[in-house]
Amino acid sequence: MSFMNDALASAIAGSLTDEIFRSKPNETRKPASAERLRSLGESYLIANSYNPGELLQWKEGLKDAKWPDYSEPVVVLEVAPGRRSSGTDSDNHHNEPADIRVGVLHNESKHGQMLYGYWMDSNRFEPYTEPAAAAAPVDTADGTPMTEQPQPMDAPVPDQADATE
Repeated sequence: MSFMNDALASAIAGSLTDEIFRSKPNETRKPASAERLRSLGESYLIANSYNPGELLQWKEGLKDAKWPDYSEPVVVLEVAPGRRSSGTDSDNHHNEPADIRVGVLHNESKHGQMLYGYWMDSNRFEPYTEPAAAAAPVDTADGTPMTEQPQPMDAPVPDQADATE
């Protein structure tokens, strides 16, 4: 019975792998440029050492998992230098580096946001950078931000009674 289960599981895994990697007829895949491949390869090879508690984000072009999104920070939970994934031969992450465990927030309907841990390849991450704050609206007349517009010294102060009319 075990042989049948193993054979069935192997066949299903092989079918799923074939389905995932088979091009769809209406899919237009752009061929990779040599320059882009070199650039991503160089980025991957830049190794960083991380410590628990640090916030990280994906390096551009190196996201290989559904979570987290590119703009979403993760927190380092554990560091295990030299650790490798233990997936099956049909798993495209089989025996790849998985040397940091990162915490990702997922929305749970019952409990709100919950922290989930995933083993990942540290070479695909970089320190998290906060998104830049939105720029203040600019007055096109003189180019100064509207929040810094000088107020005339002799401007009348509105009367409370005028405001309710």
